[in-house]
Amino acid sequence: MDVGIRDLKARLSEHLERVARGEVITVTSRGRRVAQIVPVLGRDRLDRGLAEGWVTRQVERPPEPILDTSVIYALLDAADRRHRQALEWYDALDEELVTTPLVLAEADHLAATRGGPRAVRAFRADVGAGAYLVEWWPTAAREAAELADRYADLGIGLTDASLVALAARVGSADVATFDERHFRAVRPLGAADAFRLLPLDASG
Repeated sequence: MDVGIRDLKARLSEHLERVARGEVITVTSRGRRVAQIVPVLGRDRLDRGLAEGWVTRQVERPPEPILDTSVIYALLDAADRRHRQALEWYDALDEELVTTPLVLAEADHLAATRGGPRAVRAFRADVGAGAYLVEWWPTAAREAAELADRYADLGIGLTDASLVALAARVGSADVATFDERHFRAVRPLGAADAFRLLPLDASG
């Protein structure tokens, strides 16, 4: 049912009673539909909707794996010794991967200095197409710097440290990386005892 804004204001109680009985009111302004007023689903209607399939429950997804530069570069460079392993794992992946801007900058540098123009074009096309979920938040730089200082004896830089911070932020202990030296040594900030490295630990 379409109702103009002026009519809605003048007869608000009447229209709300219609909504309470199950009607949907579409609000119009100068003949253009601008909003809808819909009934709140009660327990009975919710149960019926679930049974009939017109209401679905939200399924909680597991946290996305964190993506490191080493896996990005292995995917880009067919000559990389880990290319096939990375590609087979990536092709079978259901989850999206999340990373930080520092990783994209590092991968771009490696593509340019090691992979050549074709690798650079492929990587930047992926970035432009939104292939990577990128997270950065107001305290990210400070958190990365503090973690890099904490693990200075391991030689961890800001890029790897930003991934440790990101993992804590999204609640993930899965890191897509071939950098075992760093990520086997660093402990997650959350409840997990250790990071699970993908694809290396994918069968575990």
